Amino acid sequence: MTASLHNLVASTTAYRATVDRLFSEPMSDPEAARKYFFELLISVTQLYLAYLLVARDRDEIDSASAAGTHRTERIRSDIQREMSLRKRLEERLEALPCWSYFDPGDDFAEETGLRTLKDYVDSFSLHLPEIYEETLRVEYYARSLLEGDNGSVLVDLIVGLEHLGRHHISFVHFALERAAFWIHWREPDETEEEAWTRLLSAVVHRVGDKVHQARHGLDWADHQFWELDELEFDAYLKSESVPLNAHQRQLGEALRAKMNEYRRSHSLLNDELMFNDPQWDEIRQAAQAFFEVLPRRSQARPGG
Repeated sequence: MTASLHNLVASTTAYRATVDRLFSEPMSDPEAARKYFFELLISVTQLYLAYLLVARDRDEIDSASAAGTHRTERIRSDIQREMSLRKRLEERLEALPCWSYFDPGDDFAEETGLRTLKDYVDSFSLHLPEIYEETLRVEYYARSLLEGDNGSVLVDLIVGLEHLGRHHISFVHFALERAAFWIHWREPDETEEEAWTRLLSAVVHRVGDKVHQARHGLDWADHQFWELDELEFDAYLKSESVPLNAHQRQLGEALRAKMNEYRRSHSLLNDELMFNDPQWDEIRQAAQAFFEVLPRRSQARPGG
């Protein structure tokens, strides 16, 4: 019982500390920004897990708090403080120079509502301050229960956690995931075509890397297919703006054809069976061949 409450207290303070860092870190380059959003995603996810653990232990917390000796005064959210943070956060997010390297495009835009950079800023500006303010209340109630409250604030704690988790973390999580992963960022002074090539090169290299596949175990196979789909491998091979010659395109198309055939003939992608499958080994070899001829940055843009 106390473990889930202690975990909740730690998660609330960690979340606020991570949000506060947004105002002090420069984040002028895409890698710094990506790392920050990744850490923010972790803190939000840990907070959501803390909410679930308290919800799971609710009956135990209720029983244990019956021995409490006092009632805790309830507190309200400070709307002015929340609005002030929202304004500061929105201004800070809009001013970040790193956004010029971010690709807001998404195949699920209709479902997520994340079509433009403004949609991301709006999502962060709406939900992050709400979560921030709610953490102050739920931390206060969690500490009260740990310090001997007789259960008078347990309902307030659960209501606050449900508001924080269901109404805000659930909605902002997808935007944070997009901002947290390298696949959605370009490097400084990199063209879109160069970024596309760089990202695809990394995935193709992993498809051909037996050591990587042995080390990462289960789920690597599905992930390889998903990453290539996410990076629009077919469109890349057909794009006239990508600097591929006929030989390079031929090797890329051969890899794609082998992977498509493998997916058609295997309803389930089993990592353990695939690892020593001769048909998958042919795909590894095709990936290695394509990776070797993919343009590097110095080839894609002379003098770059």
